[in-house]
Parts: sequence; C-alpha cells; structure tokens
Amino acid sequence: MRINKAMVAELQQLGRDNQGESLTTAVVEKAKDTSSALNAWSGWKWDRREAAEAWWRHQARHLIGIYVEVVQEPNKAPIEIPGFISVKTNGDREDRSSLEVLAEDPNIIVNIVCDRCQSHLDKWPLLAQLDPIRKAILQVRTAANPPPKRRRGRPGKGEARVSV
Repeated sequence: MRINKAMVAELQQLGRDNQGESLTTAVVEKAKDTSSALNAWSGWKWDRREAAEAWWRHQARHLIGIYVEVVQEPNKAPIEIPGFISVKTNGDREDRSSLEVLAEDPNIIVNIVCDRCQSHLDKWPLLAQLDPIRKAILQVRTAANPPPKRRRGRPGKGEARVSV
C-alpha cells in the first residue's frame, strides 16, 4: 500500500486547503473521484461489503484493545493490564490472553514494552537526544533476559571442551 508522487501532491494540497474541515473527510471525498490519484491507492475498499468487513475488523481490534484484566497481588494495589496482547508465534501475530502469556513468561511484558518503545524511537533516528532512552531500553531488556549461565567443570554428555 505504497503511495506515489501524485498521491503525495494531492495529500499535501488537501492539507494546505483544509480550513476547519476534517482532513480525513477531505481525503475520502477526493478519493471518491475516479480521476484522483488517491482513488488508485490499494488500501481503499470500494466494495461496500468488503469495506464493512474491514470496518468491523477495525472495531473488533479496538474492542480487544480496551478490554482489561484487573490483577491483584497480595499486599499490593490492584492494577489493570491489557486483557489480550499480540505475540509473535512462528512468524505470525496472534492475540493471546495476557494472563496466560504472563504465566508462561513473566518477562514477556518487558520485551513487548521494549519492542514498542524501540520501534517508536527507530521512526525518529534524527533525534539524538533520545539516545539515553535507547540505552535504557537495552539495559532493561538485558536485565530481563540474561544470557544462559555457562557451566563450569567437566563437559557433560555430548559436550566437548574447547581450548584456544
């Protein structure tokens, strides 16, 4: 769903011309015109049934996103956590119960937060003042995911000691 130069020009013009009107509305109205470069963008769903299905999926993602679970630990204030989190499994993303995922790997939240922060920081590489945040994210991720400890002593079955 890339945009070409003609689409960029139309978007910029709409942005300049937009006086109090919703830019979103202006873009949709312009894109309805078949002679508009915006009409050719592959992200549009001009078939009404297909557009309705896409909208319902968007609404479902929103509903999933606002659902929370309340977690109460002994002697601590209750906290709200997302009811579902999106995790990557075998290259695909799937929404899973946050409580189940946390039970499997308590550090997953640290990794998810670090991933999201890093992806936002990566979008703004020219902001050098964010480097301390990048370093802090790396430290948090490293602390939550220490490398496996090396065993000392004699090699176990199937292992070999290598001298350099």
